[in-house]
Amino acid sequence: MPVLLNKNVPINDKIAAYDQVLVMSRDFLRNELIAAGFPPERVHLFYFGGNTKRYHPVRLTDEEQKRYGRDIAFTGNYYDLREATVLMGKRLASELYHWMVEAEEFYPTIVREKLHELERTIGPITFSDSVRNTFQTHYGEHYDREHILMIHGWLGISGAALRLSYLQEIADMHLSIWGQGWDQDLRLRHAWRGNAAHGEELAKIYNASKINLHIGCFTNNHPRVFDIIASGGFLLARFTPEDEGPGGIGDLFEIGKEIDVFRTRKEMRQKIEYYLTHEEERRTIARRGYERLVKEHTLAHRM
Repeated sequence: MPVLLNKNVPINDKIAAYDQVLVMSRDFLRNELIAAGFPPERVHLFYFGGNTKRYHPVRLTDEEQKRYGRDIAFTGNYYDLREATVLMGKRLASELYHWMVEAEEFYPTIVREKLHELERTIGPITFSDSVRNTFQTHYGEHYDREHILMIHGWLGISGAALRLSYLQEIADMHLSIWGQGWDQDLRLRHAWRGNAAHGEELAKIYNASKINLHIGCFTNNHPRVFDIIASGGFLLARFTPEDEGPGGIGDLFEIGKEIDVFRTRKEMRQKIEYYLTHEEERRTIARRGYERLVKEHTLAHRM
């Protein structure tokens, strides 16, 4: 995918390497590929589905429930800001990060516009000789500043700002975080439970947890969404800009009936508090979501 998004790679090289491209993002990734020269008729939106052989409801032992059970679970890795800070400079990276947290705006194209605005105010990003040499060695003749800033810069900051700010909002609650690197964050280290193996262990986490969070930057068309539902877990997901139009998460699962969503940190906390005190409703939504997935949204349905 990075090769396809690089505008300096000749289009014939892209077509030779990839005849058709399936993307998870209806707008952002598709538009980026087309802007980079890939023929629109060869770019297709592909929906993930539930892998019901690996993810399914499981009966937990008392020991497993104790190990994996929490009110709220989040599975995903910690985003490290060091690469983006080295690439973009400490001041600009910090300004961009804090703007995203304050505005609760994480959609890639809007973040890119803000980055360019900050460059006009603070000054353009100038890569150090070591950074420039590293990327020129890696990309060779296809070296592209905008592509590097996206892949190695603001996408990482966006993920960090989103995950950190939302999880810190509920750090005082009965939260578990599974994934790599969370011991680096002093405010969330207490909630870190370690790494989780894909498949059986994640399914146990999703079954044992009362509420499973998905906190996405630009789309809910993500394996984690389907894995949680396939496991019989209750899904509470961040409503993204790409959910607004046709093809969003609401076209796959009925919001409030089969899953639920939030748009802000405040609303996330409010809904968590609500569903923790409405157990029967929460269980009913999880059951309906599972039934809908098995009927319409497994990997077998996608093939």
